[in-house]
Amino acid sequence: MTQTTTPEATEAVETEQAQPETTEVTETSPAEKQDGPDERALIEAGQKILERRKALGLSRANLCVLTGLTGAKLWRCEDGRGKPEELEAIDKALTEVEKNGLPEGMKAKKAKATVKTVSWEEHEKLVIRLQMITGLVDAAVEAKTRKDANEFLAEIKRIASGEIAEQAAEEATDEQPQDAQ
Repeated sequence: MTQTTTPEATEAVETEQAQPETTEVTETSPAEKQDGPDERALIEAGQKILERRKALGLSRANLCVLTGLTGAKLWRCEDGRGKPEELEAIDKALTEVEKNGLPEGMKAKKAKATVKTVSWEEHEKLVIRLQMITGLVDAAVEAKTRKDANEFLAEIKRIASGEIAEQAAEEATDEQPQDAQ
């Protein structure tokens, strides 16, 4: 059985083979991506949750207990990727703590230290205390006996605690030449 091919059929087959099929794939680069309104709202909600939790001194662990969410879910919510029902549970728990305080037995997280503004005079006294402590630390390190080192350390504790701060600062100020003051 012989097969006859017309010139038109041969030309059509050759054209198909010459042009490979192409599939167009478009990818959006991160720079081209825009946050949609829902994504921005979630990010803002997460930031507000984080701020409220910290303002209340509430740890993530405590908020997990109050909401029933896992730590990972709570973290995702604070990161702006929470589900509406999770955000609602968190908001409800935070509102409850704002109204009634922490449940009994649950301790607030310690707030971070705040910066205290001091007068120049107070600053000078603190510098003198630090210089005294530094000198005593050096002396304790070079002490010949353990007893001597412990005496230096006891003196350091008294100065650091403020027990003898005023007296030591006044003595050190008296010892400085007048032009240094």
